[in-house]
Amino acid sequence: MFKWLTVEADKRGIWVLQGFYNIHLSHAFARAHGLAYHLSTPNELASAYTRYAVSEFVKEYPNAGLMMTLGEALSPHKGVEWLTQTIIPGVKDGLKELGTTLEPPIVVRAHATDIADVMKAAVPLYSNIDTMFKWNGESLTSTNVRGPVLDEFKMLVESSNVNVANVHLLSNLEPFRWGDPDFVRQTLMNFQRIGIGGLHLYPLRYWEWPVAGDNTSPLLMQTDRDWIWFDSWARYAWNPNRDADKEHAYWASRFAEKYGSAEAGEKLLEAYTLAGPAQPRLLPRIGITEGNRQAFALGMTMPQLIDEARFNPAQTLWTGDAPAGERLNEYVAHEAKGEPQPKGETPLGVSEEELEASAKALAAAETAGPFVSKGKDEYARVVNDMRAIHLLMMFYNAKTNAAEQVMLYGYDRYAARLKKADALLAESVEDFKQLTDVAGPAYRTATSMETSQRQIPFRGGMENFPSWEQVLPMYVKELATFRTRVAQLESGKAGSSAQAEGQLPQVGFALKDGAGEVFTVTKGAALFSGGKAVEIGSVAPELEGMKGIRVSPTEGGTLRFSLEKPAQILVGFVKSASKKDSVLDPETEQWNLVLLNAVSAAKVPTMAVWAKSLPAGANELDLGKGSYVVLGFIPEDLKVAPHVNFGAGGAVNLDWFFE
Repeated sequence: MFKWLTVEADKRGIWVLQGFYNIHLSHAFARAHGLAYHLSTPNELASAYTRYAVSEFVKEYPNAGLMMTLGEALSPHKGVEWLTQTIIPGVKDGLKELGTTLEPPIVVRAHATDIADVMKAAVPLYSNIDTMFKWNGESLTSTNVRGPVLDEFKMLVESSNVNVANVHLLSNLEPFRWGDPDFVRQTLMNFQRIGIGGLHLYPLRYWEWPVAGDNTSPLLMQTDRDWIWFDSWARYAWNPNRDADKEHAYWASRFAEKYGSAEAGEKLLEAYTLAGPAQPRLLPRIGITEGNRQAFALGMTMPQLIDEARFNPAQTLWTGDAPAGERLNEYVAHEAKGEPQPKGETPLGVSEEELEASAKALAAAETAGPFVSKGKDEYARVVNDMRAIHLLMMFYNAKTNAAEQVMLYGYDRYAARLKKADALLAESVEDFKQLTDVAGPAYRTATSMETSQRQIPFRGGMENFPSWEQVLPMYVKELATFRTRVAQLESGKAGSSAQAEGQLPQVGFALKDGAGEVFTVTKGAALFSGGKAVEIGSVAPELEGMKGIRVSPTEGGTLRFSLEKPAQILVGFVKSASKKDSVLDPETEQWNLVLLNAVSAAKVPTMAVWAKSLPAGANELDLGKGSYVVLGFIPEDLKVAPHVNFGAGGAVNLDWFFE
């Protein structure tokens, strides 16, 4: 079948490409030679085997090309060696046995490899090499690219016969219908301008191809459900240089064919076009990544909005895959300091615009109803999607504005901002409840990728958070936590406080045999014992220089120490979603909150400090296995009102409000 397909395609001027990853050995071969199925570094046996396999493939299918990902198993810096010493020689071996010099195309993906070095080494050895690079990562965010992404495309265009842009995975569009023809047309026009010569298009729900995610019986086929997605990319990949007005009429007529009237066609085209930019435009302004780590339809947490650096954001999301503009932290910093906003898009501006546009899209879809005489079931699903997209924009708009208020509070300490944030955050939860009611029954899952790579909004991906129903309780909890934190903060305003200026007074202690080691609490000190050092990035002035006890998070153990007199032990706890960590929850164990935002360290949520009274003399304490640190001991009768360490000016990490 494959031979027939490749021969017949060749008669029609079409090259069929066989894609593969490196180094993946056949299981039988790997078992026979005691090798792993996936190798990160080439070896002589794997190279000889793969070279032979490639040569046999070329002999058997001379009308097929090869499309390869030199990663992901293979280390990026080994791509040059593998391509030039194994793959290309294998192709040439096959061509020699065929007695031909006609080189089949080799398409090398720029993913997970040092592509510039690869092309520099490979082009002198093989003339028919093309390249492929993701357009907007694993999402669709813009009709154009700039900065480092544009530079990469220019390099690839210059170094290869044909550079192919890969519209990949569409993580931010799932699971809803999407089809903005003019967005696609403008994108393909930019392909031309850059010099990109090919399109590699993924479906909207790649991991479940060919069925859609809609909760229907029988399941919908993507080729039917997403007809406008495939048709628009095909039409404009062939030729994007078409009159915009005539194109509008063309697409309106296509919708009219589907739904039975010109009036329905116009309204539904309007709905698709208005809703089209919503998720693409908003993701770069507030999101974490254009990759598949983020399920945009499931929302984001407040820490992800206000503290993006903690979640390993992909900077090309806004430096290359979006128009010029600001991120939320930049926008708030300018606002707080009274500085003029730079030109370009802003998070709140885009959010407001797409909220309005999505409302109009829903209205247009609903208005089409009386004119729909065909495809009524699908029409109902379209309207439901438009309603879901609008509710998603409502959720993000309310939550982004809530984040703005909390971040501004970090600058000016105006308590009124927390009241505003409370109302906005509550509004976002209500919006998400409605989204759950609308989208939950309509889809089997929110996304199709069922792996732990899904980490935003919550770790565990499809295993624990496959849909809106599982995510909603987390946002309800987040709101409740915020209200608890604000109440705790407000409780420190009343009553007497013997809070000292500078360092808190210490009670002497002696650490006995057992877990932990004594250390000085200061910036740059290791926060935990054992393993890779995690250094303290900042510490509240009250704690600076105190003597504490650090413990290995992986080992835990019982702390044994003696106190000179009755004291309060001060402990910073790091909450973890991992079931392996059983460190106690101070809120349920009746500890007293002392200091919020007290200690920060790289890749560790900012710690709050909790206190518990202990008697003089010998003590034993087992706080469980997980991330925590003893930050010192203070007199038992010292009354410290709960308060916040805001650090030395500027915006601060405010994650403690929500965790």
